[in-house]
Amino acid sequence: MNKSKKRNKIITATTVVTDSLSVDYDPSTDNFIFNEADTATVKSRITYTRASGKEKVLTVSPGHDKAASFDQTRNLKHSVDYLCAIDTNTRMINNVKVSVSVIYQVPGILRRHAQAIPLIYLCSYLITGVKEGVNPEVIGWHLFLNNKIQFDHFKNQRRLGLVVDSELAKLDAINSITVPYYKDCFLPKFVTLIYASTDSGKENIANQLLSYCDKGAGMVLEHIQRNQLTIPNLENGNEDFSGFCEIRNKSH
Repeated sequence: MNKSKKRNKIITATTVVTDSLSVDYDPSTDNFIFNEADTATVKSRITYTRASGKEKVLTVSPGHDKAASFDQTRNLKHSVDYLCAIDTNTRMINNVKVSVSVIYQVPGILRRHAQAIPLIYLCSYLITGVKEGVNPEVIGWHLFLNNKIQFDHFKNQRRLGLVVDSELAKLDAINSITVPYYKDCFLPKFVTLIYASTDSGKENIANQLLSYCDKGAGMVLEHIQRNQLTIPNLENGNEDFSGFCEIRNKSH
C-alpha cells in the first residue's frame, strides 16, 4: 500500500509596501493575517515534492481579506458561499472527438455545513468536435457558467467558488479579471476559480469534489463507447467546437 507523500502547507501573499511586513495570528479563527498584503494575493496551498524534485500542486484556496489558514475547508468557508467543481474528459469515439464536462456541488451555503459536507451531482455537458489546440476544459467552464448559473442570485454579494484542474498559471489573472477565461469572455465578478488536482489530495474537499467530476466524466464516456451510442450531430457551437448539449438522466 502506497503511503501518501509528505504534504507541504504554505500560505503566500504579496505585500503592497516594501519597507515593512507584519503577520498576526488569530487563534479564534486559526487565521494568519498579513497586514500589508494585497488582499487578492493571499492564498493557502498544499503541495508535495515529486521523485523528480518538482513540486506538485494539490490545491490552492483563496484567503479572505488579508487572512488565510492552513485548513483548506476553513479558507473556502470564509471566502465563498457556494462551492462547485467541474472536470472535463475527452476521447475519440467513432472518429468524433467527444468531451464530457461533469459538475458536482456542495448543496446550499458551504459554511452552514458544520460536520460532514455532502457532495452531490449537479449537471453535465456533452461537447463535440473541439478543435486541436483548444482546451475543452475552458469550454466546459463557459457552458456551465452561461447555462446553469442564475446571475441574479449573486447580486447580493454572494460568491461562487468553482474548483478546476486546468490553467493553473493563468488563474490569478483570470480571477482578477485582467485576462478572459475563454475567448473574449471575462469571469463574472462573483466567481472565483479554485485550483485542485484529481490524482491526489483527496483529504481536501476541493480535491474530493473534483475527483467525483473526473470519475463521472470518465464513466459517461465509457458508457457511450461500450454501448456504441450514437453521438448526436450538434451544430450549436462556434469556431472552437461543433456543438454541445446537456446530458439528462432518462426518466424511468
